[in-house]
Amino acid sequence: MSLTQKTAHPGWPFAQQPARPRGLWRRAAAWIAALGSRVKARTHDRDTLMVLPEYGAMLVCVVLVWFSLLLPLTQQRRDAKQAAVDTTTNLARAFDENTDRIVSGIDEILLGARAAYAENPATFNVAKWVASRAKADKFAFFIGRVDANGMTRESTLVPPPPSMNISDRPHFRAQLDPTKDDLYISVPVIGRATHKAAVQFTRKMLNRDGSFAGIVQVSLSADELSRFYEKLDIGRGFIMLAGTDGIIRARGPLIGGRVGGKLRNPQLLKAIHGQLAGTLSIRSADGASRIVSFRRLQDYPLVVLVGLDQADVYAKYWESRRHAVITGLTTTAIVLLLGMFWINQRRRSIRSRRALKVTMESVSQGIIMFDAEGRMPVVNRRAVDLLDLPAEVLTARGARGVDRSVLRIPPEDPDQPEAATAFESTRSDGKILEVHRNPIASGGSVLTYTDVTDRKLAEARIRHLAEHDSLTGLPNRLLLNEHLTAAVDQAARNGTAFALLCLDLDGFKNVNDTLGHDAGDLLLVRFAQWLRMVVRPTDLIARIGGDEFVILQIGEDQPDAARHLAQRVLDTSAEPMNVDGYRINMATSIGVATYPKDGLDGRTLMRNADTALYRAKADGRGVLRLFETWMDSFLQERRSLEQDMRQALEAGRIEVFMQPQFACDSLEVCGFEALVRWNDPTRGFVPPSVFIPVAEECGLIVPLGRAVLERACSLAATWQSEAHVAVNVSPMQFRDDALPNLVAEVLRRTGLPSHRLEIEVTEGVLISNEQQALATLRALKAQGVRIALDDFGTGYSSLSYLRRFPFDKIKIDKAFVQAQQTDAGTQAIMEAVLAMSSRLDLDVTAEGVETEQQLAMLQRQGCTEVQGFLLARPMPASDVPDFLELAQSTPSPWQAAGHVAADAAA
Repeated sequence: MSLTQKTAHPGWPFAQQPARPRGLWRRAAAWIAALGSRVKARTHDRDTLMVLPEYGAMLVCVVLVWFSLLLPLTQQRRDAKQAAVDTTTNLARAFDENTDRIVSGIDEILLGARAAYAENPATFNVAKWVASRAKADKFAFFIGRVDANGMTRESTLVPPPPSMNISDRPHFRAQLDPTKDDLYISVPVIGRATHKAAVQFTRKMLNRDGSFAGIVQVSLSADELSRFYEKLDIGRGFIMLAGTDGIIRARGPLIGGRVGGKLRNPQLLKAIHGQLAGTLSIRSADGASRIVSFRRLQDYPLVVLVGLDQADVYAKYWESRRHAVITGLTTTAIVLLLGMFWINQRRRSIRSRRALKVTMESVSQGIIMFDAEGRMPVVNRRAVDLLDLPAEVLTARGARGVDRSVLRIPPEDPDQPEAATAFESTRSDGKILEVHRNPIASGGSVLTYTDVTDRKLAEARIRHLAEHDSLTGLPNRLLLNEHLTAAVDQAARNGTAFALLCLDLDGFKNVNDTLGHDAGDLLLVRFAQWLRMVVRPTDLIARIGGDEFVILQIGEDQPDAARHLAQRVLDTSAEPMNVDGYRINMATSIGVATYPKDGLDGRTLMRNADTALYRAKADGRGVLRLFETWMDSFLQERRSLEQDMRQALEAGRIEVFMQPQFACDSLEVCGFEALVRWNDPTRGFVPPSVFIPVAEECGLIVPLGRAVLERACSLAATWQSEAHVAVNVSPMQFRDDALPNLVAEVLRRTGLPSHRLEIEVTEGVLISNEQQALATLRALKAQGVRIALDDFGTGYSSLSYLRRFPFDKIKIDKAFVQAQQTDAGTQAIMEAVLAMSSRLDLDVTAEGVETEQQLAMLQRQGCTEVQGFLLARPMPASDVPDFLELAQSTPSPWQAAGHVAADAAA
């Protein structure tokens, strides 16, 4: 069934769509026009002139009502359309990538079979070859061979069919053309052996003399392929695979055309032939409108189409619009009726002596007046409602029989009987009344009743917001301090103990950096839910900032109870958590302080529990530590390290070392990687593994990275060589939009040509915000700076990054380099990466080369560059000129590297 043919679906597509209330708009406009005519006709009346502002206010209210109703509807329609475009585009992209993978896999099988046949035509059997070498796929298909005369030979079909002639089939005849050697993808045809519709993928086979030897084919069931596009339930939409010839190869749910049918919408066909991808709205012959996104496969004449029915897309919008119009008309009628009532009251109040009564009836407070004799000459309707008085009270006769005890009169001040008094009274239904008593000079008093229920609830909500974390709903630091103070007071009175547990999520910063802050927030909410399931109802859980949580455990034997509770938390948090489709293995570090052993006040307990937490984080992931007095020195040491590092950075005592990089084939020096080193006057050499995490935690990593970049460029500009310098950029530094400007300024100031600077990034900086990362990389590339992907293969999805981001080089982690000597699987991965990089015109640097065997293996595999202790260790930047001079003068570059490395080590 094509997109332009009618469908027999019972609800298709506007049958269930509510009618658009066009007539209601005209009625509303007519009412407003009639009201304006009435006002204009009566402007000669003086009373009417006095209430013209009221007419204007009423019209303004009507306009505001319709504006407030229609403005969100406009946005809702735009959002619904954009959501549909995003959904179809994303689905088309996902199915495009999967379809490309499937077709590429089939083509690889066909090319492999052809290569195997060419090696030994006499003994080649495609069924045996498939059984021994082809990998299983999630699709059911069979592979067969056809000889040059069109007679079918062996195949993987079970049971094997008899030999038959298919020389008349298009997928056979297409391969007879000696000028073409392409993968042919047929339209769905009925198989003569299976009698089922299938898509045929064929490649020609050649004899050793180059003559045509037949074809090898993969037959993929059209139904099997269609089931791949029926994975998602998209209502009355469709997902389909068609050829650029318009013939449908597979189709998704409900609609989209029969397999083998042809797309007939000219607008859609024109777009498919003119663009690689796009989205458009089309109207079919049955009157149904659809939003369709399509993507053409890059290497094959196929296109993936995803369509959503606009009846589904805008269903909520039309329903909201219907309700909005009904609400608007109803509200307009109410506003007009109330407005006219109010205007008439105003007109009557001008003409009569009942202005006070009308005013009292319009106020929101209840009012009761007592005269000097105790009578109630004034009682308004609001007072009757608020006090649940009988309606007869509104009459003078009824007011005389009221029991004064139900009037909730505030008691008089015995010392000042003439003073005003007030109090709050709660009704049986929960409403809160604020009652004021104001004495009158002539005797008696005026009582006012105000319903303050909403105000009290708002105050309670404000207090809750002030005392609770807005993300997780847990108590915050303010409420924790209140409970902690109360716990200390109670424990001091009763001679009992309690525990304070400080928790921190290990690796939470990495989740924020790689998956984004939304994923981080979701992780915090899930962790808070876990904690609620672990603790008792009497325990208090608080979030005091970031990924820091506190548990106040009261009324248990301490510290054993705290240790048991902490172990339950550790066991629970060790379970993998699914966040935005990623399985995250989190761990929790816990520090514990107990009263009275570790402190006699809340501040001391919090400080000591936090100190124990720092000790736990220093000892590894998922660790529990109870506070001990010696831990204070550990925390002071860490703070001292941060302070010393800050001073070293300000004083320029952070050094830059250089590790050479060599051309793999000739072992000539081609570049250097800049490495940060810190040799403290008192601490001595501080390993990067110690001070880099502290720099990331305290925010020093950005100025540290800037200093390394400027120092590296300045040094490289003085070398008598064209060797490049590689500088690693941290995720925090990469997220700064000003990074390209910083690099440009450093290059200008140091005079280093941009092509000699190589910026290294890890996969982590690309995940959180791909658009920002792509913009930054393109800005750097526009300056001529080279981009390298560091630690390739150790992250999430490196292959997709090579396609999307403008990299010049990839750096293979030393774990792969060193493992391939003993692990065949690692060797296969290395060879595949190197071959792929060659096809993509990417340089490859292999890190961690430490043995001659590793170097020889990389040379045989065609690696571009190498780096490691075998060739040269990191050296002070001041040694680089001597290293370069010796390397240029020594016949063997490798030998020169060894000599200079030995000298540097000495």
